[in-house]
Amino acid sequence: MLFYTVMKPLVQVALRVFFRQLEVRHRGRLHMPGPLLITSNHPNTLMDPLVTAINRRQPIAFLAKSTFFKNPILRAIMESGNSIPIYRRQDLDTGAETLTPAQLEAQNEKAFGRCYDYFDRKGTIMIFPEARA
Repeated sequence: MLFYTVMKPLVQVALRVFFRQLEVRHRGRLHMPGPLLITSNHPNTLMDPLVTAINRRQPIAFLAKSTFFKNPILRAIMESGNSIPIYRRQDLDTGAETLTPAQLEAQNEKAFGRCYDYFDRKGTIMIFPEARA
């Protein structure tokens, strides 16, 4: 939860410095009580989750592709940002993921279990169903 205690205020300031204007439509929906599932298109790898996170008071858990978690430094950053790895079949085809299809399914079952636990605690999950990269 490092992101929400240390990084969130820094990201808020950085976004104000680098962008003159950020438009958030239906901002009130970001303040609805949980459990809540937020979906977004994904034209920019980093901006979409950051803009959403700084505009929601409660922490958000993000589903992110498993390959982000392979590098130990990036894994630490992703975990501190409350991210949950999702294992994609297309990563098996490209060789980016080394699991067997059965292992991939088992890992995703664990990930979805974490999501269900989060929802049980009235948490918020954000997914990016259009993500391709």
